[in-house]
Amino acid sequence: MEEIFTMIRDKIAPVTKNRQLSGNVVLTGGGSLMPGVVELASEVFNTQAVRTGIPGNLGGLTGEYRSPDYATVIGLVLSQWEQQKSTNQGVAASERIEKPVFGRIKGWLKEFF
Repeated sequence: MEEIFTMIRDKIAPVTKNRQLSGNVVLTGGGSLMPGVVELASEVFNTQAVRTGIPGNLGGLTGEYRSPDYATVIGLVLSQWEQQKSTNQGVAASERIEKPVFGRIKGWLKEFF
């Protein structure tokens, strides 16, 4: 994990100009559940603003989906939903298929997990 964090730090160094990060470092995925990973990231990135990202309570997504394991995929699905929603704004309401977004996500996640 230290090697991965160091590679990320080196990659973003041109943007941060080797200054302390002004925002948060948010760790997602299964690796963020490893003991001591938040402290390691704080040390490598030289900031105390490190936390584990957990998806919020998104319209019925509870329990096992509220884990860092699913944070990235839920973020990607929501991002795609927002993009599709903005693309469909010019389409007449009668031409749209309306279904609650979180019902779709929940069904999709249940299908694969």
